Amino acid sequence: MGDSVFQKGHLIVADEFTAATAVTSRATLLASTNLGACPDHPVGLILDGRDNTYFQTSWAVPANGWVMVDLGATRSITKVEIRLVYYFNEGVVEASQDGLTSWVRMGDLFDKQEFIYTAPAGTEFRYIRLRNAGGQGPILHIRRINVTLGT
Repeated sequence: MGDSVFQKGHLIVADEFTAATAVTSRATLLASTNLGACPDHPVGLILDGRDNTYFQTSWAVPANGWVMVDLGATRSITKVEIRLVYYFNEGVVEASQDGLTSWVRMGDLFDKQEFIYTAPAGTEFRYIRLRNAGGQGPILHIRRINVTLGT
């Protein structure tokens, strides 16, 4: 069980998090973004399960800028929790099985610092993303994205 974060190109790989950190079942997760990251606050920190670390973009978030978690395979999920440092006024939370064409809106982060989605039984996704659905927004700070897996 590690909480090491490795950078590969534009992807940050977070290795084997468990119930003590980001997920309730052993799984390898990938965090990625199409936004620049501050060197001291890489995107992989959204998966470490801690409230004293965070991912920070290098610049203001453009329209359709995103941060995404790849669960490695389509999995049954029961809950998604996102905690921000500051508000993300036009942020939406979406999920997909293929990560390309079919995104389902789980909810929004309009004027919220916390998002909790309790999934109906039988919900299965591979990708969870936070996307800017509006115009250019402020610099984004995300403390964590927790995904609870079903059985």
